[in-house]
Order: sequence, then structure tokens, then C-alpha cells
Amino acid sequence: MTSSAEERQKHGLSDFVEAAKTQLLSGERRIYEYFLCKVGVGHSVVMSDEREASGERTTLPPEYDSAYLQNGAAAPTETLTVFFDDPEQSKGSSCIRKAEAIRQANRGLSMATAGVLPRHTFRQEYVVYDSSQVVPNYLVLFEVDPTEPELFAVPLCDTCQDSPAAIWCPADMAKLCEACDERLHSYNKLVSRHIRVPLNEMPKPSGRCKQHTGEEYEAFCTLCHTPVCRMCRPNHFHADATGRATSRSSPGGCTLIPLSLAYSGTLEKGRQPHLILEKRRTELTQKLEALQSLIDGARCNCRSVEQRCYSILEESMNQLKGCTEDKMGIVLSQQFELQRQLDMIEWSENFLRLQRSVLPPADYLASWLRHCRLRDEMESLAGDFSDLSQMVLPNMRLEGTVEFLTDTALQHRELHRLRGNKT
Repeated sequence: MTSSAEERQKHGLSDFVEAAKTQLLSGERRIYEYFLCKVGVGHSVVMSDEREASGERTTLPPEYDSAYLQNGAAAPTETLTVFFDDPEQSKGSSCIRKAEAIRQANRGLSMATAGVLPRHTFRQEYVVYDSSQVVPNYLVLFEVDPTEPELFAVPLCDTCQDSPAAIWCPADMAKLCEACDERLHSYNKLVSRHIRVPLNEMPKPSGRCKQHTGEEYEAFCTLCHTPVCRMCRPNHFHADATGRATSRSSPGGCTLIPLSLAYSGTLEKGRQPHLILEKRRTELTQKLEALQSLIDGARCNCRSVEQRCYSILEESMNQLKGCTEDKMGIVLSQQFELQRQLDMIEWSENFLRLQRSVLPPADYLASWLRHCRLRDEMESLAGDFSDLSQMVLPNMRLEGTVEFLTDTALQHRELHRLRGNKT
């Protein structure tokens, strides 16, 4: 690395550190609020974007209650961003994203932490036209500590520091991406025996008790579904059917199990397929496939009708051109004949003037007699062009219409025609 490149790297790192310090020392807002509402979208008509849904000419059909924006606003750029809190992570190909990390830090979104924030996977936008469809439910106040790490972020691979981690190796205590996991655990048989699990199954901190902030949760109550710490455990009892507190020695009195056991059991249960959800998923998939088949059929039908429209247009244009060429042939022939006679007159008169200037009087008199006979001949061959407008009339017009009808509409029309014939 050259000295200039090292200077640029140091300058970029110093800018990033200063941005992080400014964010932490600026006393930025920590209390945020969200207004949660229930919105009755009802039956939604699909529109392309908000401009179409909010246009002056847009009228919501009476059978619809809202408009679903097919091309809504793009997801925020902060949903897929790599942040750096370790100088070592600024190396490698990820350093091209350092400017984005500095920009996010200057905006005060969160403390710069390592990881890739996951992209939104469920995002839908609607436009409702009646305020009664919006019902306020909750005003949520929450606190954000910018000094805490972003736990929701997907950590980067501990080896390459470039790709998001996907696998946890307990033997190496390392978070690895799929490429690094395959590369590192294929050296020999010893490391290939390491048991790796998905990243979301790696051991996680059990969390701290809300009553005793210095204690971590260690048990879970199967009756009230509440985590319990070491200090809460002696006083955690439930009343029996008579209303008296049960003792731990009584049957069914102990409702506490280790937190790790409850967590692993929940993970194991979550891996098992839910029969009702699987059935519903299958039904929805089949319905979506049927709807997609209808959409494909409608598009194919539209293309065939469009092709038929172009065929009708092409046939009509050919008829128009043929009729026009027939009429123009008559007009052009008359135009050519009239122009020929005009050119003949101009040529004969010019030739007479030429003879007047070059011929002697005796010869000119003989030529004049021949010129008079030519004039009489041209007059006799002139023809009658008194009413040229009646020869070819510009009277072509388009008659008939092109209608787009469904099979049902055609059946109704045919039924109405048959009833009219009977009467």
C-alpha cells in the first residue's frame, strides 16, 4: 500500500471516529413515539403508485374500499447497511461502505455497529379515502440507547469480515459465512467433525431481570410463562384451587424449569411443521397459482385481441390506400394531360417568337400560317374540363366501430336479438 493510500485510509478512519463521537456527545433524542392504528382496507383495487391513487381523475369504484399501491415507495436505505465499530473491519472490500456508515452516524440513526441490518420482508402500502377507516389504538413511547449495540443486526463473518454470517461453530466460537465455513472445515478430518448450527441457534444471553437488574434469568415458569431470576425464585408461587399458595414439595407445586430447557424445547417445537398452517399455506399456494393462471390467460387474450385489432387496422389501411390510389390515378392522368397541353402552348409561342427574330418576312409569313393551323389543332384537341371537381370526389369516410365484448355480453346481445325477432 502506498503512502497516499495509507493517508486516505487514516483520514477516512478519523472522519468516522469523529462522526461517532459527535453522535454520542450530541445529546440526541432517546425517547421516540409511534402512533399505532388499525386501518380497514377492505376490498382493495390495485393501482401502480400513489400518484395514480391520488390523481384528480381517479375515482374509486363503489365495490372497493381502498387502493393497494403495487409500486409503493422503496424501502429505506438504512435497512441494508454495514456499520463499523472496529477499525479492523474497515479493511477489505467492505471499506467501500465506510462512507455510508459515516453518513448514517451523522444522521444520528444509531450507534455505528458491525452487521448487516436485514431488509424488510413484509411491506404493503395502501391509500384509504375515508378517515373513518382509520382507528387509533396505541401511542407507543420507547427509549433508544445509541450506545448499545444493534442486536437486530446480522453480524459479519469473523473470518472474511465481508459477508454476513450464517453459521455458528461452538468449537471455534466463531460466526462464519457459508463460504468460509466450507473452506475452514475442509482442511482435515479433525475440524470437519465440528458440529455447526445455524446462526439463530447459537447460545444467546438469557437476559437480565427487570426487578433485579444485576441478575440474569435462569428459570422459566410453565404456568404463568414468566422468566425468573435467582432472586425472584424463592418468592415465585402460584395459588392452588382453594386459593392457597402451593409449596414446592406438593404435587404440581414446582412450575419452574431451567430457562435453557424451555428455550431448546421451544426451538424444537418451532422446527416441527404446523399442520393447520401447512394446510393453509397449501391452499393459498393453490389459489395463487390459479389466480396467476387467470392473469396469464387474460394477458394472452389481450394479446390476441390486440393482434386482431392490428389486423383489422392493417386491412382497413390497405383498403383506404387502394381506393385512394384508384382515385388518384384518374386525377393524375388528367393533371398530366393538362400540363402537357400547357407546355405545348408555351413551347409553340416561344418558337414563334424565335422565328420572328431570325426569319425573313417572306419565310415568317409561311411559318405564321403553319402556326395558325397548329393553334386550331390544339384548340380542337383541348377537350371539356369545365367541372373537374365532379370527376373525383373526396368523399371517403370511416364507418363502423370496433367493440370489445365478453362472451357473456355476446350471449345477452344474441338473446335480445332473438327475442326482438319473435316479437
